[in-house]
Amino acid sequence: RGRFLLVIRDFPLLLKGATPSVIASLRKFLEAKTISVIVTASPEEYHALIKKDALLDSLLEKITLEDANEEETTAVLMAHAFSVDRRKRVTVTYKAIQSVVHLSRQYMPRGGYPGTAVNVLDEGVRLARESGSRLVQAQHVREVMSVVGKVDVRAASGTERDKLRNLEAAMEKRVIGQRAAVSAVANALKRAKLDIRERTRPIGTF
Repeated sequence: RGRFLLVIRDFPLLLKGATPSVIASLRKFLEAKTISVIVTASPEEYHALIKKDALLDSLLEKITLEDANEEETTAVLMAHAFSVDRRKRVTVTYKAIQSVVHLSRQYMPRGGYPGTAVNVLDEGVRLARESGSRLVQAQHVREVMSVVGKVDVRAASGTERDKLRNLEAAMEKRVIGQRAAVSAVANALKRAKLDIRERTRPIGTF
């Protein structure tokens, strides 16, 4: 009907490299009656780059979108996993999906959900295929998260399990007369490494 919809993802990225003539063209698009324009930006980028341009800002109607919660993210990942199963000929386990949800929320809280979680799952699928596995498991997700989240969340190996088992005894050789404190710290570290701690709280408060 002579009407067009233009979607610009990550609008601030375009603005950062835009010349004055490009900015002027963008304003014309925003003012046009036959073109509807949708742009996306994080709240931080909006304040830093868009709001400073009063004219540009006045041409945009602001809509704040909240991140998907864990239940919604899980539903999106399950739907995505079924699609991956058909296209990539691999099977994504439910434990892998759970790991994506929990670990990405814990170590990438500002990523934007469910998009960030979907990206992590896709990387887990890629890793599984490269390693010759037809099954995407929680360990593949942990491998990915250890890289992108810059923190080692891989499951404990045999050597690491031995270290965890003997952690308290090793600490008592260096910390004398503080058995209760040593026990509390050791237990907190074990829970964190095994990923069975309360996710909304810090590893420990002493």
